[in-house]
Amino acid sequence: MHIIIFFIGLVSAIDIYWLIYNQTIISHVELNPVGQFLIAADGGSIELFVLCKIVGTVACITVLYNIFKINKRKGFLIAGIVALFQLCLLFFLYFGHLYINI
Repeated sequence: MHIIIFFIGLVSAIDIYWLIYNQTIISHVELNPVGQFLIAADGGSIELFVLCKIVGTVACITVLYNIFKINKRKGFLIAGIVALFQLCLLFFLYFGHLYINI
């Protein structure tokens, strides 16, 4: 379980890193409508978006740990599904631009 949680947190950290790295152009290239809204709501700054990503990741990991404490099988299953989505995000971060322009 710890490895799955670590992976989820790692991908989230990579995502936040790329958000900060690309902050000068992110308002033009962000595909997430919630992200676009948060950037616009913060006057073009990414600070609110980054804060929401961090809070969301911490909340997700906390909920996953609590589910795991109650029911190990369900905890692994749900954490595995979240990790699969994070893996898809990781691939998109590094290779998604190859498919956007098609």
